[in-house]
Amino acid sequence: SSCGVTRNLLGPRRNGRLFGDAASYMRVVLVGVTASLALLLGTGPSVASAAGGWSAPVVIGHSQADTGYSSSTIATSADGASVAVWSAYQDHATRFLAAYQAPGKSWGAPHVLASGIHDGRIFAGISATGRATVVWTTAIGSGSVHYAVHTASGWSANRSVAGTTSLDATTFTMAPSGYGVLAGSKSVKIRPTKPALSIAYVRKLTPSGKWGPALRVSRNTLPTYQGKTHAGTGAMDVQAAIDDVGTVIATWGWSYFQDPSGAYTRLQRNNVGAGGKVGTVVNLKPSPTFSLGVQSVQMSPSGAAAIVWTDDEGKTAYALVKTPTGPWMSTTRDISSLGIGDRATYVVQNDSLAAYWTKAAAGSGSTTVTLQSATYSAGTWSAPTTLATETLTSSDEIRGDELNAATSGGATYLSWGTQDVTAFLADEPSTTAALTAITPDGVSTQTYPVGTHAVAISAGGVHASALIARDVTGAVAPDLTAVTRDATAR
Repeated sequence: SSCGVTRNLLGPRRNGRLFGDAASYMRVVLVGVTASLALLLGTGPSVASAAGGWSAPVVIGHSQADTGYSSSTIATSADGASVAVWSAYQDHATRFLAAYQAPGKSWGAPHVLASGIHDGRIFAGISATGRATVVWTTAIGSGSVHYAVHTASGWSANRSVAGTTSLDATTFTMAPSGYGVLAGSKSVKIRPTKPALSIAYVRKLTPSGKWGPALRVSRNTLPTYQGKTHAGTGAMDVQAAIDDVGTVIATWGWSYFQDPSGAYTRLQRNNVGAGGKVGTVVNLKPSPTFSLGVQSVQMSPSGAAAIVWTDDEGKTAYALVKTPTGPWMSTTRDISSLGIGDRATYVVQNDSLAAYWTKAAAGSGSTTVTLQSATYSAGTWSAPTTLATETLTSSDEIRGDELNAATSGGATYLSWGTQDVTAFLADEPSTTAALTAITPDGVSTQTYPVGTHAVAISAGGVHASALIARDVTGAVAPDLTAVTRDATAR
């Protein structure tokens, strides 16, 4: 979407910490699935060469007292404004910070939103006019939700979202129009003798900055299988997306226990109309013995939507697509046949898919990592195309680093890189960062030195922004830097 930010469902670890905002029940996976999703309405990628356009990195977060940064997110508006948020670790606690860049201006100083956080989450969104909203939780599953807004007058005071105590907020996204949606789950006691049930809720934010009521989108009855009621945890990892008129699509895993076969998690979805009417829960991949891995939902400003999800082992991936004016396609597509592995990002082009992934091949004294793509249309995949190649003078175990995508203005932007697993395990600088732009003029890639990694990317109008971090090395504190790109620049 024009101001959207893709969600990296399971980011890599840095100094023992996970980067990204994966649901807590997925955090135990150390080398997991990345299945984030962005929406693109336009033509497929070209492979012609093109000039660059990324600015030099600008440090927006640095403190000698910080031991690491995570949960980094950036959002970019159509007028070129950007907002970045991140977590900074100090003395076993976390500070949440934000920085804002007005169009054509330098980044402002870091703004401390909260201190003493131990397990909260932070999100950011921005409208087409540059109004930024930052949302965070003080504790996962037991705290409350707060937010702050940046306008032409600067940062507002911190405010609380009423009625969010004990809400496990898992996402906040914003459409270019300024509509936003907060999604999460809350445990509710349905029966006195049964365990509490986790129920999925969404709350809309209007362009004027007013929060709507909490809307229940999941069922509030205990999970059943073959006519029998079973104890279960209910909704998990609630995700949501919103379009320019305020239509919401929400997805979540619905977990239940089926004795003696064990526990399963099915993917479910629901929608909330622009007027606030909640739809009907729909099972996706309805086999009751399917165990969900990771999932993502995105919408374009005009209402196109797609959902991508995997099984719990990352071996099978599925997709469901909806055009702006049409219904959901009648069948779920199995998109596993290309053999792209479990670290892919999918970009949706109306009713077809474009997949991006990295592959590593070890040679004699070196390793080559390639960024590849393919499109899926009319039931078949195109042949893979190589977009970029990076060769490292090492034959150690090297793999593609986290892969994120953002799209706007007929261009797609990818943040990726490489990770030397041997160096990482030895707590040495182990990564390089790369940013690839796929524009109507062709494909260009900018790489950054060893010891850096790309953590987030976003796009709005003809603008794109990315965050690049530097690993901790000895006495050197980590840096969090931002780079920007104007698609009209040559």
